[in-house]
Amino acid sequence: MASERALWRELTRSTQFLIEAAGIMEMAVLKDELAVDNYSLDKNLGLAYMHMVRSKGETIEKGLRNLESMTFAGENFLDALDFLHDEEWKGFATNRWAATWKKFLAHEDARKDASYEAIQKIYSAVYEKAK
Repeated sequence: MASERALWRELTRSTQFLIEAAGIMEMAVLKDELAVDNYSLDKNLGLAYMHMVRSKGETIEKGLRNLESMTFAGENFLDALDFLHDEEWKGFATNRWAATWKKFLAHEDARKDASYEAIQKIYSAVYEKAK
């Protein structure tokens, strides 16, 4: 418990909240029947991971790996999702960003979202660069 508190002190408050928010949103996607088809949740979860990918340093990795000991709604985050066990953190965050924004962009109602075009441009630009 003391080492967990020390880790969170290393993180900036915004980074800590970002990691925790991503964990809570992941659990909602996994466990909440109402969240399964919630395009706003996919958009915001992708945004959280995009911020992680753009960050530098190992505090994000430490924070993500620390989620192994965190629980949301009584369930362990990483055990429930089976994420990050063998994956490098930036690859993990990139893959989750891509998956959630792809799902957002494919959702029929997402086109009504004010940020749809901006997200589509960012998503397309990343994949054009990767080619």
